[in-house]
Order: sequence, then structure tokens, then C-alpha cells
Amino acid sequence: MLYINIFKSYLNSKTYHKHGKMEQRLTILEKKEHSRPTETSLLFVDHCNKIDCATISHSHPYWQMEFIISGTILAFMHNSSIKLKAGQALILPPGKMHSFKYPKEATTEIRSIKFIAENLSGEFQPYLLEDTAECRFLIKNLVELQSMKSSTSIYRIIESLAATVLDLHFGHTSGDAMEPSFIAKTRELTSDAKWQKITPAYVAKKIGYSQVHLSRLFKNKLGMTLKVFLDNERHKAAKRLLLYSDYSISEISEKLAHPDPFCFSRFFKRIQGMSPRDFRNSA
Repeated sequence: MLYINIFKSYLNSKTYHKHGKMEQRLTILEKKEHSRPTETSLLFVDHCNKIDCATISHSHPYWQMEFIISGTILAFMHNSSIKLKAGQALILPPGKMHSFKYPKEATTEIRSIKFIAENLSGEFQPYLLEDTAECRFLIKNLVELQSMKSSTSIYRIIESLAATVLDLHFGHTSGDAMEPSFIAKTRELTSDAKWQKITPAYVAKKIGYSQVHLSRLFKNKLGMTLKVFLDNERHKAAKRLLLYSDYSISEISEKLAHPDPFCFSRFFKRIQGMSPRDFRNSA
């Protein structure tokens, strides 16, 4: 898959690398977790600088992603508005009314992608990609790709980037709402987590809620408590390390702040249905 080559550089920077087994394991992970049902057809890629202007409210039958390189944008959607800043991105599904206003104080630099998602059906709402490692990675690679000479290969890689973003954020949901900030902030805390610190109490304090209130918000929005959400994120981190690193199971256990490898094994098997060793060997 074309996206694999780009994703490799990200995995290498995160030390998730297993010599000689990278491509095979990436393919297996895609099949197990996402099945990559989404196929995209690129319509338009734009790089522009705007200042003191606005667009009229409109909609269109294709997807749009707006990546903010520098400056700010005020985005209007239905009866709500949101201020986008550098490092963030907005995903607009087809048929959603929207408009943008660019401030007069400073020039705003944006990268825009417009495309059709062939195999993604359902009713979706706009989605905000926060200023996280994931979004910065996407922006960095999009900027690099657009600086290259236009070619069919470049367009297909951009299509793969767009498809991957949709798979991650829309592939297993009904798209009924933009992800609330408390969920996005929690994901950000766990994205490059030092897991010794990541507890429900720590996350609640960092976000500015009481632990009880934040857990109730997670329960109401996702149907799971904050602790269960963090367990799932820790489990995902464990799978990445098992698949893409040379760390032993004992080392992974320590990195994810489990008391010992036996506790880690019980934790992993409870969620995955198999032991860490069996999971690694099956890949």
C-alpha cells in the first residue's frame, strides 16, 4: 500500500520498528484493525495564503480537509463556529454547510484537500483534528508532498493519506458528532505517554475536571468510563510495541507501567483474547 512507505518514517521516529518484519506486520495490523474499506479519489489539492477575506456559506458533494500551517481561521458550520489555529485541521464531510473567515491581522497559510470517499457510507459531522503529533505528522508530509513535482504517484500517496485519516476517525463510527475536546485532550495525553503518569486522576487534573465528572462524560459520550478508555489506549500501545519494536515482553510491561510481566500478560489477554507472546508470534 502506498501509505505504508510514509507511515514507516513515522513509526521509525517512534522506535516502533522490527527489522525485516515491518511491511508484513503493517499489512497484518491493517487487516485486523481497519480492513481499509475506504478508497479515495483526489479532486483538488491547494496551497494558499489568505488575509482579510471570507467565503460564502456553501456545501459540496465531496470531502474536504483544511490543514492550518500558520495563522488562524474562523470556521462556521450550521449555527456554531470554531477558531482553527496552526497545527490543527478540520475534516468536512459531504453536504455540510460551512464558510470560512480569514482575519485581517495576519496572513493565514492553509493546505486544502478535496476528494471523494468511495466506500465510506453514513451520515457524518465535521471533525476537528487537534494539534497533536498525528496532525503535525500529516501536515509535515502534506507540505513535503506538495513541494514535489506533480505526478500520479504523488496524488495517489495523498489519496492514501486522506483514506487513512478517514479510516482512523470515521471508519468505525456513525459520525454523529465532532469529537469533544475532553476526548481529544485525553488522546493527546496518551499519544506519547509516559504511562507511569497516566491514571484517571492524572488525566482529570491535566484536563481540569474532577475524576468523577470526567468519567461520567466519557460514559455518556462513548459508553465507557475514563478508566476503560485509558485501558484501551494502553492496550493499543502494547500492540504497537509488540508488532513494531524489538523490546522484550518484560521491557514492554515496564514501559507501559505494569507491576510485572504477569500482570501485563493478564491485562493484555483480557482485552485481546490471547497472551502478548501469542499475539506477537501470530504476526
